[in-house]
Amino acid sequence: MAVARVLSAKGLAGALKIESLTDWPEHLEPGARVLVEGEDQPRTIQATEPGGRVRGLGLAGITT
Repeated sequence: MAVARVLSAKGLAGALKIESLTDWPEHLEPGARVLVEGEDQPRTIQATEPGGRVRGLGLAGITT
């Protein structure tokens, strides 16, 4: 089940702008694990930035 859609990069530190596709916001909170399309292992959400429809999201292992 898709919980978010990546819209673009946000800044230079690897953060992403995402559109939430879930009715359960806890699916996109720090500590939650998400599977990125095309990858075999899930990544842990490290940080979030609040927003309306578009939020900021930082994933473990993505730094640029």
